[in-house]
Amino acid sequence: MTNQPNNPNSFTSALTIVASCVLLVVTVRWFFLEGSLESIVACIALASQFTSRILEYASNRTAASAHLRAWIVRIDRSAAVILFAVSIFLAGIYTRPMIPALQTPTPTPAPTLFGVETITGVDQYWIRANNCDDICRVYIGTQPNPLEVPYNGDSGWIPITQHLSNLRTVIRLEAVNSQPPAIAYRFQVRKNDTEILLTEECGIVNQWGCQNNREYPIGPLTVGEFIFQKPVTTTPATIATSSP
Repeated sequence: MTNQPNNPNSFTSALTIVASCVLLVVTVRWFFLEGSLESIVACIALASQFTSRILEYASNRTAASAHLRAWIVRIDRSAAVILFAVSIFLAGIYTRPMIPALQTPTPTPAPTLFGVETITGVDQYWIRANNCDDICRVYIGTQPNPLEVPYNGDSGWIPITQHLSNLRTVIRLEAVNSQPPAIAYRFQVRKNDTEILLTEECGIVNQWGCQNNREYPIGPLTVGEFIFQKPVTTTPATIATSSP
């Protein structure tokens, strides 16, 4: 009567397979982190090694190689639990950036500030948007409705002095890409009749897009801001004098 080789403990075997799967996840994460040719080759080799062992054992446990059976038999429960815990810990460290809920949100960069103009009370101001691909928008302070210029349109010079009554008024310039790929815009701010305070433009509509026809995502893009502010006046403090 021939003695049958000892079958590996089912608990140990299950933990070993799970640990191999976790290590495979770490391997995939390594691929996404590195991305180089060497890392791709290493990932393929390591993943193939783990996959072949798992498939070999899962397809026919009794036909598994003697070396693999002996390797699994030698691992007792405590060693398997330690291996599994360490694998989970390493997988958590390496796969954490892949989980959006655990990522630290990237702060939104502050809009480019094109200039600050101090209002004296005697000057008049205008704004203009043209060369628009696809849409130009100008938000003036807290006004609910922006100035919107359609594709290849021209707003002409729009007076805005009446909207600059607050101590600080932010003019936000926005280009909207409604159809891919490129955008174009031109924004200008004028003081009185001839003084141009700002000309911000990129691309030429119907010719080439902004930044050498760079492809922009669909939606609004904040080009920058221009600020109007009033000088802050302070009333000198009076010193109270007591009557003799």
